[in-house]
Amino acid sequence: MFLFLAAALAQDARDLLARGSGLIASKPAEAVRLLEQAVRLDPALPGLHYQLGLAYHAIGDEADAAAAFRDALGEAPDSAGVHNCLGIALFQMGDAKAALEEFRAAARLAPKDPNAHFNLGEAMARTGDSSGAVAELRVATSLAPGDASLTRLLQTVETRLTPEGTIKVEVRQVLVPVVVTDSQGHHLTGLTQADFKVFEDGVEQKITAFSVERSGIPQTPAAQPAAAAPVSGQAPSAAAQPARPRRTYIILIDTLNTSFRGFSAAREALVKLFRQEQSADSQYVAIALGAEPEMVVNVTPNASAVLAALESKRMQKIFLDGRVGSLQPEMEHFTAGLNETRAACDQASLDSVLKIKCAAGLERMAQQARQVSELEETILVGFLRQFRSIVAQLARARDRRTILLVSDGFTVEPGRAEYSLMNGYFPAASHCLIPSDIYCPPSALQSVHRMSEEFDPILKLAAAGNITIDTIDSRGTYGQKTFDAESAGVSPAVDGAVGRAQRDVAAMNGNTLREIAAATGGTAWHDDNDLLGGMERAFADGRDYYTLAYVSGNADYDGKFRAITVKVRDPKAVVNAKRGYWAAPGAQ
Repeated sequence: MFLFLAAALAQDARDLLARGSGLIASKPAEAVRLLEQAVRLDPALPGLHYQLGLAYHAIGDEADAAAAFRDALGEAPDSAGVHNCLGIALFQMGDAKAALEEFRAAARLAPKDPNAHFNLGEAMARTGDSSGAVAELRVATSLAPGDASLTRLLQTVETRLTPEGTIKVEVRQVLVPVVVTDSQGHHLTGLTQADFKVFEDGVEQKITAFSVERSGIPQTPAAQPAAAAPVSGQAPSAAAQPARPRRTYIILIDTLNTSFRGFSAAREALVKLFRQEQSADSQYVAIALGAEPEMVVNVTPNASAVLAALESKRMQKIFLDGRVGSLQPEMEHFTAGLNETRAACDQASLDSVLKIKCAAGLERMAQQARQVSELEETILVGFLRQFRSIVAQLARARDRRTILLVSDGFTVEPGRAEYSLMNGYFPAASHCLIPSDIYCPPSALQSVHRMSEEFDPILKLAAAGNITIDTIDSRGTYGQKTFDAESAGVSPAVDGAVGRAQRDVAAMNGNTLREIAAATGGTAWHDDNDLLGGMERAFADGRDYYTLAYVSGNADYDGKFRAITVKVRDPKAVVNAKRGYWAAPGAQ
């Protein structure tokens, strides 16, 4: 009886293993559930812990993936594939030293696998062994001579290596990724170096290097854990890995400044995007940038893992948590106070009580405007510093990195919205439209300042690291009234002025998104309900582009901004490239 029950449980575990392994690529969260059940039934089932590690990796849970891969090593200590996968999980967790040892083991066990040597080289570079990193990259290149991107990477690293064996700090070569399309947004292919001219501060520069990146080019197998391997009782070798990622897409959802309507529209578009996303050489990260940043999905080559996270109930909670600390409640209260005070002032000449209420309201609203402005500045500083931290981390990577920033927009001039609304409700040029014997205090917010010290470093880091930031304005098509809830009951005397102020604030928030995209060579998708179209364009631009390189003729690295202009031979072509860089020592 007990033998029969044990056999039945073992068969159930094998069935769960087979079903779970088959779902890792398409439904990783479901795969984790099935494989965890299998572990409870038969933890000694061969190959089970390896598959569970792959499933954890697919949903971005690197800590549990590492634990599962360690269990798998207990079953197959000489498996290069398991050592490689454990190394990747540790590397993603930030433990480069521990990852280094796993990659060493993988390269020793599979000396002919280019991916093992590539990963080892990456870990050596991260831990400061520049010479060793170059040696391993050379081995990887010799084993995969058809991988053009790997060859370019090796050449780049070698040119930065001094005779003493250290990486140069000062990089003189300026790299400019360029997207070229026709007027309909279709990518123009087949261009050569002769078709381009690049100018720095209006002076033409000599192009010293030129490369073309096209989607759909076959790649050699490489460095991320396989989505699912055959259930054979043996862990697969490192050669079973899919293509080494050549580009990374970071989905950055601004939950702090985005309305529920904007979030819902953007989420729907992102779900559609990842349902159709198929790429053998891309990886993805999804982050919610709210009151505190929250990782939605850690680095994964599995688009299905991102889709599962976007569709989950957790995503709704992440959005709501990100709204905690938003300025919206204070702005709604401020606008309600403006409406109430305006209504009292409109009748002040007819009623002495309303006259007193008008005068008190004017003083109170001027004070409240200053308070809301100060709070806005505090919130903005925190938001921009989190944004900068994310960009700084990405700047250290070598592959093509595209940030897709989804937001209703935000201002970098705290107080501008409050000042605009105050002037809309109480126009200074018309003596606030109140009886002359009521004091109308002048706004103390007329000299609002731009948060350049917090905002500009984001653009500098992105430009120096050749990180493209495409922005999606999740508000869609702009309406006549942007603050619909707050607009109710606006006095007819100032309805037009308030409407203009609201539209100016909405445009100001969108202008920040457009400035970010322009500075980094991205595309700003705005005033358009087809959010999916904007996201598809951003992904396509990350796969089809040209890269120009030049050495600036201006050798004075004084930290000042230098404007870059790229022109192509076809005057009808649309060229999109970063607008310039800051010429600090070592920057590009």
